[in-house]
Amino acid sequence: MKILVAAFAYNERPYIPYMVEYYRSQGCDLLILDNYSTDGTYEWLKENEVDVVRVDTDDSFHLIRLQKAMLRELRRRHPDWFIYTGVDTYFYLGKSIREEIEIQHNLGFNKIVVTRIEAYNTGEKFLLPFQENYFYVRVGEKREMIVRYDRDDRQFCFRGDRVYISNPKLFVNGGFLINYGMCKSKEEREETFARRQRAWALGNPKGHGIHYAPAQERNWIWEKENLTDIRTTEFYTLMK
Repeated sequence: MKILVAAFAYNERPYIPYMVEYYRSQGCDLLILDNYSTDGTYEWLKENEVDVVRVDTDDSFHLIRLQKAMLRELRRRHPDWFIYTGVDTYFYLGKSIREEIEIQHNLGFNKIVVTRIEAYNTGEKFLLPFQENYFYVRVGEKREMIVRYDRDDRQFCFRGDRVYISNPKLFVNGGFLINYGMCKSKEEREETFARRQRAWALGNPKGHGIHYAPAQERNWIWEKENLTDIRTTEFYTLMK
């Protein structure tokens, strides 16, 4: 069974080795759509034999164009299962990703649903890996980003950070995904926000990335007292 983890990347050189190591350890293949990085991300991926395709979106984070490119690449590779993620996003399912998908596949499910968790920078000294240094989070709603792939499914599509398929048979997993994007430095967040804004000017919906505006207003730092320490939750046991 081919389980393909796919993500977009732009200037992720410090982070991508951790992401690649993690998902390979989980029994997954990887596909990275590199958005013309300038910091060596693309070269590192090639050197480490990660499947990578470059996609030009006019120096902007144009989500619609990137997702159309991802759909084309999925059709070429035709995995059995597909996981839509980011370089700074990790899934914890209680078992290895491969083991959990194989179980639910054999039970007839075609979509695995998990809780989304967002981690934040609360003024910590920047250190990697994320999982060992950033613990203050908000627990969000469920997300549908792990799906059985069918190349002939005409309803297969992206809407924001969700994946839609026809005739979904959902398994609600007790695990979660955690996004560490807001733990990155102010300089990186400012650059990402600027790329989002350029995409708006090119026709990408303004709703894609509008959440950066209030983050910028608070100078990309959050107060611990308004967040949950993940180490005090049941989710943290799944990370061990």
